[in-house]
Amino acid sequence: MSQRSVSNVAAQLNSAEWTQILSKLNPASQQEIVAQLTPYAGKVDDSYMQAVNQDPAAQFKMMMQMMLDMQTKLRDTMKELEAVKADGGGGGGGGGMSALDRNRARLKKGKKTCQQSR
Repeated sequence: MSQRSVSNVAAQLNSAEWTQILSKLNPASQQEIVAQLTPYAGKVDDSYMQAVNQDPAAQFKMMMQMMLDMQTKLRDTMKELEAVKADGGGGGGGGGMSALDRNRARLKKGKKTCQQSR
């Protein structure tokens, strides 16, 4: 995982998730993480968010970073979906027909019905 991805995931975790993750680490690792985070503790207050909210350039930078991270996640998810589809997965049965294909067939059938009733 790239450094940007790790930081994005870490930023999105809530306190319960952090508690669960940190509880699985050995005490030395926990202390190392705390030591590394301590210099940034002051950044977590409301003044940081106020500064970002007042600076359009900072907002834009933050927004672009989030967009890039979401795009990366979307690409990764699409690759995973393609792999599942290639392996014959996807669930739902349907005789090998994807949900999208079933929906298209249903829509075509609906159009034929509407045209016949005219």
